[in-house]
Amino acid sequence: MKASDSQIRQEIKEAESRECAGQGSGRPAVPSALEVIRGAASSEDAFALLQGWAQSVAAGGGELFDVEQEMQKGGFEVLRLLLDEHIRSRGVGDIGSAVVVAEKKKARRRGGQR
Repeated sequence: MKASDSQIRQEIKEAESRECAGQGSGRPAVPSALEVIRGAASSEDAFALLQGWAQSVAAGGGELFDVEQEMQKGGFEVLRLLLDEHIRSRGVGDIGSAVVVAEKKKARRRGGQR
């Protein structure tokens, strides 16, 4: 299920309200990218949320260093989700004849030892 634009905006608003509450520094606070993508149903949704987050922060005038750091954290999380989905899609599966061949080679070597 892909996140809609309204879902992305809602997630970003919720994360901004959680992260920015009580921060009284002179510059605009950058909400955490991880907060925004938390609870995404898939890596595609997480990427869409991260992309929407980046656009909203750019429009809000966040500090470049803060945006870059949060993008890196969020990007790693998206990649982790993508790898996790890949591993789950492979399932347990059959490892094939590699083990059988290796066992046969070991058996021959043991028999030929002196």
